[in-house]
Amino acid sequence: MSTVAWLQAHGASFVYLPKLSDHSYRLKVDAVLQRKPEAVAMGSSRANQWRSAMFHPTRFYNAANAVFVVRDFARMLEEFGDFSPRVIIFSIDYFPFVPAFETTYSSQSPQRNGRLGDT
Repeated sequence: MSTVAWLQAHGASFVYLPKLSDHSYRLKVDAVLQRKPEAVAMGSSRANQWRSAMFHPTRFYNAANAVFVVRDFARMLEEFGDFSPRVIIFSIDYFPFVPAFETTYSSQSPQRNGRLGDT
C-alpha cells in the first residue's frame, strides 16, 4: 500500500482498485503517514466530498471511505503513531450505531477479518 500512497502523492496517473473490496484502510493510513497533512478527514464514503482545495493553503488529506465502525476511528489514530494532524474531521454516519451493522460489516470487510494485507 505504501507504493500506491507514494504514487498518489507524486501525481502519478494510475488506476487503483483494492483486491475484492472497496475498503482502503491501509492505503489511507500509509498516505497520511507519508504526506503528514495538517488536516485529515476520516469516515465512510460520505466524507469523500471534501477536497484539498477547500482547505488551501492548509495541507489536507481525505482518509474517508476507510473507517466504518466507531472503534476503528481510534484504531486509525493509533496507527498514525507519533504523527498528529492539527485538525481531524470525523464523519460518523448513523449506521455504525445500529447493532446489526457491525455483524454484517465484519463478515464483509477484510480489515475486520484480519486480512488488511489483501486490501
